[in-house]
Amino acid sequence: MLNKPSGLIYLLREHPNNTDGYTNPCVHGVRLRSPGWSTCEPSKGQYDWSVVDRVIENARANGKQIGVSFPTLCDAPAWLQATRWRLPETDGGNAFEIVLPWDSSVQGHLLSFIEAHCKHLDGRVDYIVMTGLGCRIESFITPDPANIGLDMATAVALWKESCSEIIEAYAYTLKQTPFLFTAAKPYQSQSAGFALIDVVTDSAEKFPSMGVMNSSLNAHSGLGYIPNGLVNEFSATRPCGLQFLCSSEGFNGHELGGSVEQTIEAGGEILNWNGFVEIYKKDADDPELASMLSVENGKLTQHERSDSA
Repeated sequence: MLNKPSGLIYLLREHPNNTDGYTNPCVHGVRLRSPGWSTCEPSKGQYDWSVVDRVIENARANGKQIGVSFPTLCDAPAWLQATRWRLPETDGGNAFEIVLPWDSSVQGHLLSFIEAHCKHLDGRVDYIVMTGLGCRIESFITPDPANIGLDMATAVALWKESCSEIIEAYAYTLKQTPFLFTAAKPYQSQSAGFALIDVVTDSAEKFPSMGVMNSSLNAHSGLGYIPNGLVNEFSATRPCGLQFLCSSEGFNGHELGGSVEQTIEAGGEILNWNGFVEIYKKDADDPELASMLSVENGKLTQHERSDSA
């Protein structure tokens, strides 16, 4: 039986040092969200895992759980000859480009990269967050598929098909490590919401080691939001988690809508206190929050302790 990651998880910065998160007594683990595809595969078929290997070593040396993910569609390597779509959404005020996972010039290389990092990390980390499902890590691509030259029906069908290929690549390569689908509607439509439910529920039925998470936790999060409902549905039996939408100081117009404690409590209720919540450095390292964070971490790890008793 695969272990289920639990507790508060510290979101590492892009270039994590030897103190970020690893020695923080208030958190149960750390999560590495970079480097991306272009750094890890600078030349076709030639891989560089040095950053992630160093993070794994630091986490294990300090008794922390470790989760990893690799941005791909928004960080395709220069050697990949594929159409790059410039999206109107901004990241910190800057437009960005993506490749599409169902593009015939992308799909094979993307699946090879997924298989490569799964083989390298299987049994060495506590969870892997799937990539290739959306423009970054979560499965959101763009509000309007006209931005990538498609009508809604075609875009939804292509997304569902590519998700199935990607999920199977993780499921058939990983033997010891759970993998998580970061749920979000790929486009802004009712049909895209139904597609998300279909993909997650059908795949979870096939693959017991697949879990669900989302990256938009705030103080008002509840089960009326489809990704939260999926996390709640599978939290009793699958590895599941939530990521803070932003830190308590906000980012790019986003706010938590309440305190850090209220946000963790909202996440705990969605998870039935059986899973993990990823929080940002600013709040994890705040000494005024340390006592509260320790209590909340204990509540999120209670299942792990009872299972091992």
